[in-house]
Amino acid sequence: SKDQAIRVPDSPELNTGGTWPKAQKSWEFWIKAESLATDGPQVLWEQGGVTRGVNIYIQRSGDNAEGESTLYMMAWNRAQTFFGGALNQVGDEGITAVSTTIKENATYHMAFVMNGDTEGGTEGTLTGYLNGRQFGQVSGVSQLWAHADDSAFGNLWTASVTHEGNQAGSGGQGFTGVIDDAALYNLALTEEQVIAHFEDGFAGAPNKIEITTQPQDTSADENETATFTVDFNGMPVVDVKWMVNGKEVATDSVLTSSSVTITATADNNGAKIKAELTNKAGSVTTAEATLTTIIDNSAPEITSISAYAGTLNTITIVFNEPLDTGSASNAANYKVDGLEVTSAALGEDGQTVTLSTIQQTAGNYSVTVSGVKDLQANAFSGSSTVSSVVDYAQEIISDDPIIYWKLAETEGNVATDTMGLRNGNYTGAPTLNADSLVPASKDGAVQFNSDNADVIKIGDNALMNTGTFKQKTLEFWFKADSLPKAEADVPYQKKMVLWEQGGGWKGLRFYLNATDESDSPSKADLYFMANSHIGGGTTSDSSTWTAPPLDLRWGGSTDERGPDQSHYGYEGSVPLFVKGEIEVGKVYHVVGIIDGDSEGLNGKLLLYINGKLADEIGGVGQMYSHGNDAGIGGINAGTIFHDEIADGTLLTDNYFFNGAIDEVAQYNLTLSADQVAGHYEVGNTATTPTNETPAISVARNADGTITINFEGTLQSAPTVNGPWSDVDAPSPLTIPADAAETFGRAVRK
Repeated sequence: SKDQAIRVPDSPELNTGGTWPKAQKSWEFWIKAESLATDGPQVLWEQGGVTRGVNIYIQRSGDNAEGESTLYMMAWNRAQTFFGGALNQVGDEGITAVSTTIKENATYHMAFVMNGDTEGGTEGTLTGYLNGRQFGQVSGVSQLWAHADDSAFGNLWTASVTHEGNQAGSGGQGFTGVIDDAALYNLALTEEQVIAHFEDGFAGAPNKIEITTQPQDTSADENETATFTVDFNGMPVVDVKWMVNGKEVATDSVLTSSSVTITATADNNGAKIKAELTNKAGSVTTAEATLTTIIDNSAPEITSISAYAGTLNTITIVFNEPLDTGSASNAANYKVDGLEVTSAALGEDGQTVTLSTIQQTAGNYSVTVSGVKDLQANAFSGSSTVSSVVDYAQEIISDDPIIYWKLAETEGNVATDTMGLRNGNYTGAPTLNADSLVPASKDGAVQFNSDNADVIKIGDNALMNTGTFKQKTLEFWFKADSLPKAEADVPYQKKMVLWEQGGGWKGLRFYLNATDESDSPSKADLYFMANSHIGGGTTSDSSTWTAPPLDLRWGGSTDERGPDQSHYGYEGSVPLFVKGEIEVGKVYHVVGIIDGDSEGLNGKLLLYINGKLADEIGGVGQMYSHGNDAGIGGINAGTIFHDEIADGTLLTDNYFFNGAIDEVAQYNLTLSADQVAGHYEVGNTATTPTNETPAISVARNADGTITINFEGTLQSAPTVNGPWSDVDAPSPLTIPADAAETFGRAVRK
């Protein structure tokens, strides 16, 4: 259940207070998982938080068969003497964890032992045991320091970490099943102790093994899998050895059931499978089961084909079964009329081939495939017609954004992130499905009205703003329906915020700054500004401020109110920004780039407007964690500008935008000048083919001749698969009765 847990408050012997650090700890309990279908984590036991802690949990992976999942045992200390990965870990880099496969409705005794380095180094180990057997050990372990944030069985409480990164919040990640006889130690259990605890869990003498279900004969298609299972009684643990034609192929140590999965091939058709089961009371052998392989003699078939022009120039062909890598990735096996195929790549699924070609135009192409084989050497030969289109979304996604808000919603209050990382929430009353700003997209935009306080609010995310970033690229399209009016003799001008993330100390933002004093301003300056002024504090005592040192801080504001309003540390700071002029009522494609420096201040900010570099400036370091959420169309929680601090008590105007915003993307890399120009060019390109499929008709005349009426260009070939060549004749064309047999088609060029 996601809502049931045993929650254990902080305790000196368990996790915080008392004498720390501790080099030795052990966790031991029994489990039976009753549902393993959930893709997300199921917490068995967790203590501590994202800086220091322990998490024992279950999570399915792509390698797990149905009814299976992976048990993880993980510990980390990401302060003091580090082990177990870095703060705000992305993926499983550097983690200290052991893992093994478990099965649904099977009973397990598990133990996790930390035998750390008592000298404070990293020579210790973490070891995992399942049913008295060691299944994994990882080194590089130091000591575990005090780690508050409470503890819990069966549910996430406060925060934790998995092999995929930080897990924030309380509740959720619930375990469905039984947990029994849990014991936690401030010592390292030995292997002998773990085995004894497991075997002592079964009272009395060992029971002889009794097979209750024998393996069954099984049939499977060639290269598909077949599973053989044996169920039995017999305590304690039973060692299972699976044999195929008398040769050992797998082993298992289980209590009541064991399975083996075999890939069916022509070579193992008719194979005999059995299992030998052994415990302390003796051994038994199952009956033999037979594997029957259903041989594949059919050639693969094309199930779909698509093509993208623009800067992608790819053709994607999906087949109905896995392919032979050599033939599928041989570019010579593919012909496209009017295009050179420069490469062919087989995808990870083994069934999808992506062709790269010279420049495509939106239109129809004939694709001929020959000699592409499946895994049984059955070859496909044939032709298919594909319609190549310009697809702006595919252009963006191909360049690996971390977030991509298309802003194409027609209803609701959620701004969906196409990449699945962080959705936003529409607040106020923005108009959805407004006219798209991108000709190659045409799926709508969002219209913001400053009178309604319209803004898209986005929460923090480790990949967006609460990590450390050397490189960032931010990209979007906008059109301002009105602009802020400039005023004379004021300390700072009115603004409109397009995008901001972070807060007063660290962050980045795009905004329009008033320059026109007329009643209906026609122009303004577009600013892209960033700062990573780490430190600062609530007092003027710089010795209390956080690292890094002053020489790695960059950016700021000229607003002199800051030091008197809890923004100490900006005295003498220099704002870093790039800017360009824009006009009301015009559509702009904007790209801001942080090309930073992780060791100094030799990086740059760059601003591109409509595909061209508008401005750049140096003096940039890297972006450190900049929480405080993010906003599109207005300030969400606080920010600063080149001349004004709008954060904390100084936030008096959210500077809402009045106009449309479309196709917002963020990358943790720097787009090249060619990529930026390509996105702008493709965004302004027609999306669909201008040519419809040409018509062709054939009529047999009384004198035996044949008349062909066609649109476009007529082509002929000796076979249906080509090669095709143009026929130099207009429509209609009459062919003599004695002409050689040939195949014909009409194409548009």
